[in-house]
Amino acid sequence: MDKNRLVKFMARVMEESGFKVYRNFQTSRHIIDIYGVLPTILGDIGGVVACKNYDDRWEVGLDVLKEMEMVGKTLKASKIVVVTNRKSSGRFQDA
Repeated sequence: MDKNRLVKFMARVMEESGFKVYRNFQTSRHIIDIYGVLPTILGDIGGVVACKNYDDRWEVGLDVLKEMEMVGKTLKASKIVVVTNRKSSGRFQDA
C-alpha cells in the first residue's frame, strides 16, 4: 500500500470514529500526516498520526517516535499513533 492510500485509509477510519481530520497538518516545525480532533462533552481529544510506508530496508526507530512526541506536545495531543507496514526495530515494546 503506498503512503497516500495508507493516509487516506487512516483518515477514513478516524472520520468514521467521529474525528475531525486534517491531513498534511503543518505546525511551525513539522508537517504531520494526520491531526485529528474528537469533540467530547469533557473537551476535545487530539491525536497525531504518522503513516510510514517503508521498503524492506527500513524499520521504525526511536527518531520517528521522538519526532511524533515533540509534535504531540506542541499540539497538546492526547494520543500519538505511528502506523507502518514494517516492524519495529525491537528496541521498544508495548508496556
